Amino acid sequence: MFMVVLFPKSLYSFASFIGVIDPLNILFFVAFFLSLLIIFALSVVVSKLSNQIRRLVQTIAIVEKKLMEVQEDMKSIR
Repeated sequence: MFMVVLFPKSLYSFASFIGVIDPLNILFFVAFFLSLLIIFALSVVVSKLSNQIRRLVQTIAIVEKKLMEVQEDMKSIR
């Protein structure tokens, strides 16, 4: 955006080069494309965190089960 403000003719030149009538459409397209990239990156991060949370919950469940078994064994010894 900063480059477009400094050099507005470059946007018009680029628009005429690729055949777009209104140069503002290029800005909307770039903004839309960048939004998609950000959304994709965030969904990848959320997916990784979701897998880590699932593994963590499973590990905690296994440790709690072993702890319960040890407590039961301690009760039966007394």
